[in-house]
Amino acid sequence: MRRLNVIGLHNMFLNEHGFRFNLAKMSFTKDFREGQQVIIIDLHRYPEESFLEYRIGIKINAVEDLIQKFLPSISDYFERSITLIKGIDQLSDKFPRKISIKSEEDLSKAIALGKEFFLENGFDWMDQMSNPVILEGYYANRREEVFNANQSVYNLFRGATLAKLYKPTDYPTIKQAYLEQVKRNEMTPFTIAFFLQLLDYLDHLEVKLSS
Repeated sequence: MRRLNVIGLHNMFLNEHGFRFNLAKMSFTKDFREGQQVIIIDLHRYPEESFLEYRIGIKINAVEDLIQKFLPSISDYFERSITLIKGIDQLSDKFPRKISIKSEEDLSKAIALGKEFFLENGFDWMDQMSNPVILEGYYANRREEVFNANQSVYNLFRGATLAKLYKPTDYPTIKQAYLEQVKRNEMTPFTIAFFLQLLDYLDHLEVKLSS
């Protein structure tokens, strides 16, 4: 059982919903005006069993393009970056983070469960979060959660940038909250310096919101 084979079993289903597989990114993507919806299917293989894991996310191009100018990152950062990514267990208590697979029958059941998630929760969640204003609200209302995530440094930059670009009235509050988070979490001087550079840029950025 190989990851690409398992991914291939999802191809027809996800194609029907507008997603196309990108081999370079190892993910399914669907374009919308401001960016892309992203589906990542992982297969974790062990001697006795394997685990199937689904993650879904949203990439807002303007946000990722801007923050990469203020973060040290690998050359293809923009191509691979995702503004918000979630496991299926984070969006519904009905679904586990990883689905155990010990046989072909288990694999069929796991894929069926994955499809059920997309139809019940996943596609609607991605459509909703494709609105940058709603995505900004998600960040603004979950500042503690976002900051404690694995990508906390990147999310710090994303939250501030989303606020400035898509809800400027939120920006001063978000800016202050994140500055306090930075102090409490004793981030490295290196990270703080880059974040302050970003904030200085955002402070002077003129934003024209589309009607």
